Amino acid sequence: MVKNFFILFAACITPLLMILAKINAYTFIFPIVQTMLVVSALILAIVFTVQALAPRLLNKFSITASLAILLFVILNQIPILIVLLLISAFAYHIAQMNDERIPFVQNSVLAILLCQSGILLAVIFLYPVWEMQKAKLNLSFHDELTVDFQSGEKPDIYYIILDGYAREDILKDYYQVTDTPLYQYLKDNLFFVADRSHANYAQTSLSLASSLNYDYIPNLFERIDPSHPSRLSLHRMISQNRIMKILRQNGYHILTFHTGYHLTEIPSAGHYLHKKFVIHEFQKTFIGILTRTSMFKDFFYDDHRNNILYTLSALKTTSSLPSPRFVFAHIICPHSPFVLSKKDGHIYPSYYYSIIDGCHLIKNNTSRSWYIQNYAQQLLYIDDLVIDTLTHILKHSRMPLIIVLQSDHGPASTFTWEKMTMDGARERMSILNALYCSDKELPFYRSITPVNTFRIILNHFTNANLKLLEDQCYFSSWDTPFDFYKVPEEYLQ
Repeated sequence: MVKNFFILFAACITPLLMILAKINAYTFIFPIVQTMLVVSALILAIVFTVQALAPRLLNKFSITASLAILLFVILNQIPILIVLLLISAFAYHIAQMNDERIPFVQNSVLAILLCQSGILLAVIFLYPVWEMQKAKLNLSFHDELTVDFQSGEKPDIYYIILDGYAREDILKDYYQVTDTPLYQYLKDNLFFVADRSHANYAQTSLSLASSLNYDYIPNLFERIDPSHPSRLSLHRMISQNRIMKILRQNGYHILTFHTGYHLTEIPSAGHYLHKKFVIHEFQKTFIGILTRTSMFKDFFYDDHRNNILYTLSALKTTSSLPSPRFVFAHIICPHSPFVLSKKDGHIYPSYYYSIIDGCHLIKNNTSRSWYIQNYAQQLLYIDDLVIDTLTHILKHSRMPLIIVLQSDHGPASTFTWEKMTMDGARERMSILNALYCSDKELPFYRSITPVNTFRIILNHFTNANLKLLEDQCYFSSWDTPFDFYKVPEEYLQ
């Protein structure tokens, strides 16, 4: 009985662990997991063949189960839930059989599944620990300076990221959006709009790790492996960034929001604001991959939309919180998924929940024209919300006040991770970058990039005396985020 229980447990846990490995985005682990499943399926097939040598042990259901496992592993098309049920049903069937060869079959199945489960557990749960220990040795971003604010009141600082928001000229050239309420509002309300600004990196985690630590990524490492695929070290750079540490040491209250993207979550901040009911990205993706159905799709997109609306609404309430304060909000909008439309209001994508980028959407789920249309509609919808939020902050916040409204990168109707093209680079790297300062005219300039934003702010309110860095743009593929290539100037014109 105990052995039968372990067979059932191992049969059920193995596919779930495989899903967990895929969700954690260990791009080099998932092929290993798939290979392990192939080997396991082949071994199981041999076990079934041995069993089939005895005619009375030949069972059509057992053969069907083995074929289903092999088809899933090779084609990766059969829903994981069905495979899980087939494996469990087969294990139960074996446990109920009464034959002298049953111990051999049971022991074989049990050994294979438990061995595979053990390896997967070690990979999934021990690898992150090892990776973070390695990151502690490699990261040098905590070697920051100590600064003191000059006499006078310390400014409240808002750092708001609208994920994937395009620069004004990109909206006109790529999306046929000629009237953008947000850009007009920013100009009318004394924001400095850097109309030649570019992102330093093409990926969210790289971009925010760089801007929050006001330096380029290679300078934040003691050593860096260009082929390394894991982004765990970037999460540490974001969650324990330099600017928040400096401001906290100078008496600032730090406020962050639930973002819906695990690499930019900073729950350890002094104030972590979120909806009462939070569904994490892990949970949404896990259920989406597990079921491969639309059963929970609309519910998850409702949650994603509600998180956008909550953040923009809650930003208005921060003006009543203690000062001085640093408020960081990363809002996954107008980046896909497209759940808001200026024309249609609340909408639902047809594919199961995912926050994948435009190039992935166009390649796997949609067309370029669909992406362009829905991106523009979501951007125009959120413009009104952002304007309302900024108006409230400007009206009710104490002075001095600094607002930095940026995008981490641009959209991706022509951009691909496989190859950097001129059109793709210009679209992806050209960003919204608007800065407001109530009592000083800070030396911002048209081509400023995010890496210099907090250098300028610190220089003018503290004794930091930081040197401005050369504004550069770097491309790296999704699978190798640290393998950087400088984007040529002519690609950005």
